[in-house]
Amino acid sequence: MDTNHAPWQERFGLTVCRAEEIGKAIPAGVMGIAVIYAKTEGGEAVYLVVESRAGSLLTQTTRRLETAKFPAGVKLTVAFKTEALADASATAVHAACREQVIVAGAMRRELRPAMR
Repeated sequence: MDTNHAPWQERFGLTVCRAEEIGKAIPAGVMGIAVIYAKTEGGEAVYLVVESRAGSLLTQTTRRLETAKFPAGVKLTVAFKTEALADASATAVHAACREQVIVAGAMRRELRPAMR
């Protein structure tokens, strides 16, 4: 039984912005995870969970917003968490990518009822 009543965005430590504002909100060149969703009458509809892996989260999210087929007329929101690596070694990048996969998997499991 889930007794944590905080919104999932808070539980995962995500920053929220409108999809049109990601260019201002997400710093260029940082890694991270983003969730693209829309608020609906019944709650929220989650469309995509984006992992940047070793690339730029801003680039990956922008590309997905431009190429994915979303329902017409929905106002999309992006919740994201970024990570700038101080050490750009292959080991540090690999560890950060692995952490992204773990967090994204946990998000997908929790958000599965809201995903279409």
